Amino acid sequence: MIDIHTKLVMLRKKEQKTQQDIARFIGVSTAAVSKWETGQSYPDIMILPKLANYYNISIDDLLGYEPQLTKAEIQKLYHRLAEDFQNKPFKQVFEEIKEIVKEYYACFPLLMQLAVLLLNYSNISQQQTSEVFEYIANLCQRVEKNSSELKHIQLSQTLKAQLAMLANQPQEVLNILGEQVEPYAGNNIILAGAYQKLGQTEKAMETYQVSLFQNIISNMAVLTNYLHMQPFEKMQQSIDYANGLIDLFELEKLHTPSCISFYLNATHSLLSHQEITGALRILERYAQLIEQIELPITLHGNDYFNKIDEWIGRELDLGQAVPRSNETIRQELLDSVKLHPAFEALHEEADFKKIIRRISQFLGVN
Repeated sequence: MIDIHTKLVMLRKKEQKTQQDIARFIGVSTAAVSKWETGQSYPDIMILPKLANYYNISIDDLLGYEPQLTKAEIQKLYHRLAEDFQNKPFKQVFEEIKEIVKEYYACFPLLMQLAVLLLNYSNISQQQTSEVFEYIANLCQRVEKNSSELKHIQLSQTLKAQLAMLANQPQEVLNILGEQVEPYAGNNIILAGAYQKLGQTEKAMETYQVSLFQNIISNMAVLTNYLHMQPFEKMQQSIDYANGLIDLFELEKLHTPSCISFYLNATHSLLSHQEITGALRILERYAQLIEQIELPITLHGNDYFNKIDEWIGRELDLGQAVPRSNETIRQELLDSVKLHPAFEALHEEADFKKIIRRISQFLGVN
């Protein structure tokens, strides 16, 4: 309501009315209208509907209140808060997020992205971790109860399942996500076929490409997480398959995060079988990836996937940028190798020390 006086002046002049005209219609003195327009006082709450009706606008418009943020505004706010987490105390940023939520309590895309943000930075929350997790869960419950958007509800359930995993509650994960894998229905193929029949070739091509892109990234995630459960021979086969996918589709440039995750997990898995040489070979691939990495990391297409950039900007709430600050990413790229407890067996290896120095020098962190 801070700028209502400016709004009242603008509306009155637009309608070419005098302060006396407004006062006569509302039933107050001209002096009262003058004080409203100069910011010396505010209209009584019972008068706001009359003013809104007179100017044929909503009370929210009259007060300059917008309960929703655009996707671009959400992206900008997210990245600003992510930067704040690097430079300010966690508690201070957390309190600001709470105030933002109060102001935009009905903006469900924002609530979901703030929940994602808090989960991403919960590792630095220290003694506030349980409070942060509870707050995230409450945001998810509000979205599930009130949003009509299926994608918001699905994201909410995913976040709740992640919270349950972090809390070591695997049965709760099953309760949230269900106990069975749903059969593949091929909806994207049907959708693309429908676009083709309608003569919308570009939409059909985009649909096929997005489906293929998502399936490749999903398969990389499955291979990455499946490694630890396999006997050595099958694990090595999975590593070969994943490396093949990375090379075939140029995933190091197309989707850098999935390659980073795979290389680290593959190294861990090989070390669990005392395969020092194989682990160092994978870390060499990791180092080569780091030495060609471009920050900020973004999600994007390439010459083959030339139809997905628009989809990423349109459908992903945070757009193309990976939701972490450059400083955080640099440090994590080094620490993920240097400080990984499972990599202790490599600490005295000369090749490992060289890899650490290369990564540290390229990223400019210690």
